[in-house]
Amino acid sequence: MAEDLIRTEAGDLPLSVFRPSVIVSTYKEPVRGWIDNPYGPVGMMIGVGTGVLHTTLNDNENVLDIVPIDIVVNCMLAIAWYSSTSNHKSIPIYNFVSSSQNPIQLGEFSARNERHANTWPAIESVWYLSYFATKHRILYLVLNFFLHRIPGLVLDAYLKMTGREPRLTTIYNKLSNAMETLAFFSLRQWQWQDYNVQNLWSHLTPADKELFFFSMKEFDWDYFIEAVDLGLRVYLLKDDVDTLPAARRKWKKLFIAHCFTKYLFFTLALWILLEALRFTLSSLPNYHLIIICIVVGHIIRYVRESSVLEFKLKQD
Repeated sequence: MAEDLIRTEAGDLPLSVFRPSVIVSTYKEPVRGWIDNPYGPVGMMIGVGTGVLHTTLNDNENVLDIVPIDIVVNCMLAIAWYSSTSNHKSIPIYNFVSSSQNPIQLGEFSARNERHANTWPAIESVWYLSYFATKHRILYLVLNFFLHRIPGLVLDAYLKMTGREPRLTTIYNKLSNAMETLAFFSLRQWQWQDYNVQNLWSHLTPADKELFFFSMKEFDWDYFIEAVDLGLRVYLLKDDVDTLPAARRKWKKLFIAHCFTKYLFFTLALWILLEALRFTLSSLPNYHLIIICIVVGHIIRYVRESSVLEFKLKQD
């Protein structure tokens, strides 16, 4: 409605329409990674990075379309200049997006975020980073039950017994509601064209391009994701960089606890499976040999994963 009002009432005014994508943390200015609210993708990154959020309902092959606030402002300033110095027969529309010139899939974004989150862990982390996204609703509901609902109930019971206020169940209820609300967007994607933004960039001088940088084609995703993770830690979690050594020690302990819990769960699941197989195969000849083969296979896998764990601990 606002755009239509501008179209019908603008007259000879030098106006433009600016449509930015989802706006998140700063890229470089005034400080790297600055942000003041936990909404949208940033909130999910906080949940994943602190070990609260473990599964979401989205398609990892979809393109994530987000843009930093400082680059958005630079583009707006350039549009104001260009609109006042150029003659347009119609009101130009500027779609400021990242998906057109420099797309990044959700899966790749999550992988890079995990790497940087392991470098900049928060002292407030409650568990090691363990995240799995799926586009299948039934699988998501199962994972949500085992990774969110059950741990939330257990930890809330512990908090209540120790005289503290239980809150994880409430948090996970809000997360589940948010996932259902955002599913329409997280399981779909849209294509936007930014020809006017590209044309605007081509009209800037080299000095202006450096001063008012807004080229998403030259945008460095890895640099930005690291900036976001660092900014979340400092500006939203209020976790000073001085606490980083203690946070990394805690992170290593959480990693060991995570591996132990994972192996314990798999061992319990294997025991249940073997008992079911023993009951099913007891009437067949040589069923003991079949069970032994399964156990040996599990032991080999356990040794392989233990070697990976030992290597990671040595690297740390």
